[in-house]
Amino acid sequence: RDHRPGCSLLDTLPPQHRRPCTHFLSWSWGYTISSVRSALELWVQQVEADPSRTFLWVCFFWNNQIRLLVQKEGGDDLAEVFGPTLKRVGRMVALLDNWSGPRYLTRIWTIFEQFKACELKVPVEIIMPPDSQESLMVAIKSGDQGIREVTRSLSRVDSERAKAWLPLDETRVKANIRDTVGFDVVNHAVRYRMIEWVKGVFQRMVENMIVEEQRDCDRIPDHGHGGPEDSVPADLDSGAG
Repeated sequence: RDHRPGCSLLDTLPPQHRRPCTHFLSWSWGYTISSVRSALELWVQQVEADPSRTFLWVCFFWNNQIRLLVQKEGGDDLAEVFGPTLKRVGRMVALLDNWSGPRYLTRIWTIFEQFKACELKVPVEIIMPPDSQESLMVAIKSGDQGIREVTRSLSRVDSERAKAWLPLDETRVKANIRDTVGFDVVNHAVRYRMIEWVKGVFQRMVENMIVEEQRDCDRIPDHGHGGPEDSVPADLDSGAG
């Protein structure tokens, strides 16, 4: 709020729809509305979140878009705004559009957000739209080749060449990285986070498969056969020497 004409979309919402945020949403401009909506709906369903008590910090609503889109003014100082905001919210939801060549890993803001979450030790949940999530499951289930394809795709992180919609933002974010930890450190941290996520997805998939197999075994009908001891021949069970 700068006391100038124009406000953020957040200021237009009624009080019941603007409460203290529970999650920071890391996403990229260029996503379709349907992708964002379907991914969030699936996430709420999977984690059994209460929509009435779940509030996302979303840059699109929080930032003053008149300043950014119309007047082409860049964001405030990163160290003073972004880091403390992420730390205050305390949890991040990272929305990837896809696992195969995701736009998320080509944008400097989302790469930087993911790195800061690692640096600040903020828990991150990675989500995707339903069709992308299903595609990921298919790739992993296909075996070694599919898993390698997934890990290679999600390892392509190059913060030095990443882009931003607003050139001034790109310059500021890259300057912040260059003057602090350097691009290689950022790339490594984000790659590691992506691979750890894939590993977690694979582990949960195997655990679910095992649970399903156990349930199938439990459903096998009992036809009156006894246990293994009932199959021992009588002459061996007699104890005769």
